[in-house]
Parts: sequence; structure tokens; C-alpha cells
Amino acid sequence: MNTLFLKPGDLFFGPYQSGQAHTILGSCVGVVIKSDKHRLLGISHSLLPESPVGAQVLSGRFVTDSFRIFASHARRAGLALADFDAIVAGGGDMFVHHGPGMTIGQKNIARCMELLATYDINVKQQHVGGKQYRKLSVLLSNGQVEVQSSPVHNFELISA
Repeated sequence: MNTLFLKPGDLFFGPYQSGQAHTILGSCVGVVIKSDKHRLLGISHSLLPESPVGAQVLSGRFVTDSFRIFASHARRAGLALADFDAIVAGGGDMFVHHGPGMTIGQKNIARCMELLATYDINVKQQHVGGKQYRKLSVLLSNGQVEVQSSPVHNFELISA
């Protein structure tokens, strides 16, 4: 059986096939989009909510770019992202957060949910936020998703 491990910034899109995909998520967000009717599947592992201003190339490292890449692949297959269902995982709070505003995990979740709504993608399952990291596993033959989680024991980053 083929095994695919998605590193941060990796993205997969293709037909159902034999094998499994795995990724480990902390504050990153993993998105699985699938269409059982069309037997297509996409998986992303994004680190940050937005690409830098003026970026010339799309990168799976960013939530916004991952959705643009998914949309491009869907169009090539004659579909819209609204033809897919989604499973979202990750966006954990990995570090002690001081001060106002959202953590990077919370920002990733917020941007992801905003884009899911924008593209009219039905969210079937979400396992997001909190003080935990997750292992996201996907059967490539049918898009079945399993999310395992473990608590994070926060530590504080200290600058030198």
C-alpha cells in the first residue's frame, strides 16, 4: 500500500487510489476535500493564513493559496469546490499566548472557515483548536478521515 506523508506546505489532489496519507498538525491547518460522486480527493497542510503581499507563486504553505490551488484542480476536472465536502483539522494552540489577538492556530482556523464558506464547501467534520496536536490520516481509496489528538504541554519561547 502506498503511503504519502504531507509535510508542512504540501498539497495533494487526485483521484481515489490505493494508499494512505498522513500529516501531523500543530497550529497548522489540514483540509481534506472530497467528492465521493466524482471520486476525487484533495489534502493540504497549511502553516499560515495568508500568503505575503505580492507573492508571485501559489504555495500550499498558506491557507488562501491552498484553496486557490484546490479550485484550479477542481476546474480542470470540470467541477467547482462546492461539489466537494470538507474535513478540517488542526489550528492548535501550541505556545503560551500573551496579549490581545488570536493565536496563529486561531487565525488559520478563521481563514480556513471563511474560505470554506466563500467556496460554498460543506464542512462534514472539524477537529480544530485547543491545546493539542493532531495526526490526520486519510484513506486515499475513499477519503475516509481519522484524526487522533494528544495534549500539548505548552512552553514559553524566550528570546536571547
